[in-house]
Amino acid sequence: MRKGLLSLLSVLCAVIFHCTGCNINDYELEDDLYEVAFILNGGGAGTTRSTAAKEETYLREWCLYIVDVNGNVCDALPVSGAPYVIGNYTAGVYKAYAVVNCVMEDDDFATEADIKTFRRFLEDESSAFSMFGSCEFSVPEVSVCSIPISRLVSKVEIDRVRTEFSQYPDFYAETFTIDSIYLINAVGESALSGDETILPEIWYNKRGYDADMADAMLCDAVGSSVVPESPYSVPHYFYCYQNNCTSDSHSHTWSPRRTRLVLECTIAGRKTYYPVDIVSENGKLERNCRYLITDLVITDIGVDAPDEPLSGPLPYRFSTVIIPWDMTFQISEEF
Repeated sequence: MRKGLLSLLSVLCAVIFHCTGCNINDYELEDDLYEVAFILNGGGAGTTRSTAAKEETYLREWCLYIVDVNGNVCDALPVSGAPYVIGNYTAGVYKAYAVVNCVMEDDDFATEADIKTFRRFLEDESSAFSMFGSCEFSVPEVSVCSIPISRLVSKVEIDRVRTEFSQYPDFYAETFTIDSIYLINAVGESALSGDETILPEIWYNKRGYDADMADAMLCDAVGSSVVPESPYSVPHYFYCYQNNCTSDSHSHTWSPRRTRLVLECTIAGRKTYYPVDIVSENGKLERNCRYLITDLVITDIGVDAPDEPLSGPLPYRFSTVIIPWDMTFQISEEF
């Protein structure tokens, strides 16, 4: 068994080698079938952190579904250990759907609607992240089809926390401890297609932390004291599905609302919370993005509950970087 990173370039080279010297007529097979090579495209050169866990880029197994002009699945090609596959089709226009790292049977989907509306659950994302993508292609005009895929989850990161109680000198003598860091109001299910009209029914950590099966994705225990001269510099990573709520709520009666990163802390024996909304410029938490909260500086006491609204001057400051979460695939090959 060997693990390695394969870029899209190396995969293209393999396909080109397979097709070298061929023109479109060389793909013609029996009964007017034409050969088409499908390649998964992760969209970039790789994750930017060397500490990224393998499940962020791991390509375990996937299935390619081909849909005809009537919206019916006419072919299903299961694949293991490679980011490409070859199929044979008659002339026409088709759509290709790649469903990656989801344990599926070849006949799970009968129609295009079945594929798009199929739901994944956050608790099942711990070993290898689900990915999805699609493209349209015409036969015999297209012989190599690149399918852009992306993860269903997004990544929320916080890299450093420090204290700066310059306006409250009495706090300097008190012990400030980060007890835990977690996401609240986290969506627990997502349709493969990301269709915003398909509303989630499962939410984790509604208004506060509640131990559940998705803890590995949403919560880290910390238990570290922080003083101005010694920041807390251990990076933490959390993973969640897209949240399309553009309006927010802090009501005690549950309703869908924004996902928040929460620092649960203790100062002078008092519990206090620092919630940070995780949103893009459009007010949503989008799929397959990296939300990096960098150098969070605590300047005051927080609020009394994880989902309590902040009022007046914020008790912290920080910088946020939101970028697409590109990748190269990490696969296993047997020799």
